[in-house]
Amino acid sequence: MRKPYYAEFIEDGCYHIYNRCISGEKLFKSEENYQYFLQQWQKYLGDYMAAYAYALIPNHFHFLAKCKPLTNEIREIIKTENTKKSFAFLQGEIDYNTFVISQYQRLFRSYVGAFNKQNDRIGNLFQDKFKRVVIKDAEHFRYMLLYIHHNGIHHKLGKEYTSWPHTSYNRYLHIPLTVSSKEPVNFTGNSANIEVIGNGHLEDDRYPVHLFTEPVVKLFSSEDEKPLSAFIKFHEENKNGKGLYPNLVKYKNSTLDLPDALR
Repeated sequence: MRKPYYAEFIEDGCYHIYNRCISGEKLFKSEENYQYFLQQWQKYLGDYMAAYAYALIPNHFHFLAKCKPLTNEIREIIKTENTKKSFAFLQGEIDYNTFVISQYQRLFRSYVGAFNKQNDRIGNLFQDKFKRVVIKDAEHFRYMLLYIHHNGIHHKLGKEYTSWPHTSYNRYLHIPLTVSSKEPVNFTGNSANIEVIGNGHLEDDRYPVHLFTEPVVKLFSSEDEKPLSAFIKFHEENKNGKGLYPNLVKYKNSTLDLPDALR
C-alpha cells in the first residue's frame, strides 16, 4: 500500500505539499531567498498547479494546491518545457504524475543551485523526497489552510497571522473580493475538487506566485456573514493552536481510506 505522504498527482486532485531542508541547514536566509523560491515555484509549477495557500519558514515550506486539469492548452505549454520528462509524457511513455514530480525536482534544483552559489556551498539542501498528502474533503481543506497559515505563530516567528510576511494569509486580506455567497466550492468524490476561476487569482507584481483566492473564500460563505469576515474569524478563533497539530495525524491517516486511484 502506498504511503499517504507520497500521493500521486492526478487531475483536479488537491494536496498539501511540503518539504524541509537537511538537518542543521536553513532553507531561506534572506528576503531575496523567499521571493526567489516563490518565483521559481511559479516558473516551474504555475502552469500545472493552482496555489491556494503557502507558508515559507526558515527551514521548510508548505503549499496547498490543486493539480490543474490536463487541457489542450496545458499540453501545448508542456511542449515548451523541452525536458526529457516533457518529451516522454507527450510520447505517452510516462504519466502526468511523473511529469509533475519532475517539475518539482526542477524547482528544487534551480533553487539549490542559486542558493549554493550565493552562500558558497555545495551539495543538496532539501530532503530527498518531498511529501504530498491528498486533501480529503472541505473540512480537511479548511483545516490545512489554517494549519499552513498558523505556521508562523507555531514556530514563534510572530504572535499574529499577519506578523510573519512569508505566508499567503496577508494576501487574502488585501484582495478585492467579488464572490457570491450562493456559489459554494464544489467537492466531488474523496478529493477536493476546487474550481479554478478564470480571474480567481491575485495578479500583483509584489507576489511571484499566482494565488487562487476566490474559490477558497467561498468555503466560508454564509447568509449571516461576509465570506472574508468569516475567513478571518475562522483563523482568529483557532489562533491559540490548541488541538490543531494533533489533528494533523487524523487527517493524514484518513487518506488511507481513499480509493486507490486517489492515493
